[in-house]
Amino acid sequence: MITIDEMHEILNDLADEIPEAFFEELNGGITLVEETVYSPEAKKNDLYIVAEYVVGGWMGRYIRFHYGSFIKAYGEVTPEDAKTILRHIMRHEFRHH
Repeated sequence: MITIDEMHEILNDLADEIPEAFFEELNGGITLVEETVYSPEAKKNDLYIVAEYVVGGWMGRYIRFHYGSFIKAYGEVTPEDAKTILRHIMRHEFRHH
């Protein structure tokens, strides 16, 4: 299981892979919070929101990752596998932007 600090480092590395132009108007950047967030469609709290593209509020537009949700969904993956999964999720969220 990766720690929240390891996940933060992985996300920073992955953000460096994204061309700067993609960050235009993403004024809140990419954030990482500790929470576990359940999808409203979850039947038994078994569907997690690992990341989301957020528009509005004082931060404007940003991508928020939920560490708790990631651990619930992918808890026992290696750091290398975590990076692969998070790369896929980050690129998915950028498509919303």
